[in-house]
Amino acid sequence: MLKDHQAISAISREINASAEDIIGRLGHGTITQEPDLTSQLITSIRIKLNGLLFNNLHVNVDSHVLDDRAPGAEESIYGADLLCTVEINTHGFSARKGFLAQAKLVRRPDLQFENAQANELSRQCRLMLNHTSEAFVWVYSTTGIFVVPAITAVSVSKRPWSYQDVYYRNLRGFFTLFMSCFVGEERISSAHPTVLHAIKDSTKNHLLITINDNTEINS
Repeated sequence: MLKDHQAISAISREINASAEDIIGRLGHGTITQEPDLTSQLITSIRIKLNGLLFNNLHVNVDSHVLDDRAPGAEESIYGADLLCTVEINTHGFSARKGFLAQAKLVRRPDLQFENAQANELSRQCRLMLNHTSEAFVWVYSTTGIFVVPAITAVSVSKRPWSYQDVYYRNLRGFFTLFMSCFVGEERISSAHPTVLHAIKDSTKNHLLITINDNTEINS
């Protein structure tokens, strides 16, 4: 997006305030489950950002926490806990985009994923990546909220492993990238899971055929 360091810094501070509140409540034991952490965190972010005007920058965040309990639950199809979108408007610039996130709470003192948790995370990340490359893991701990790309999570073969073993961002750093448009899938234009169906269908309709002489045909 067009440079506006003051606006991005202001947004980052609001994100950080939401994250610190959730971390504090996790530490005090008033929130203990991943769905509640994600739901309350994204709700706090939406309340803080939506309707505010940062210099000439207007931001609108929308989200959908995917169901993980019912038969045929959304999470079992998409691998994600959260579908999040943002619409950014300022003079001379407009964008709408989104991402998927799978949340994981690490309880071990060494902040590592247990073997079973790591394997389940890899499976969920592959499902997210079936729909978009803009997919991430949100790691909750009492020391902070950290973000790892889903492609990293499926590529780690060591067990157990920690987000500290790979490149990561804290939540504030991640949203700074998201708001400044280094991160985000343009085709995720609404916070409704039907948009993910459309993305997958459009991908299926693009066929790449490789012939023995290395000629490629797109159809």
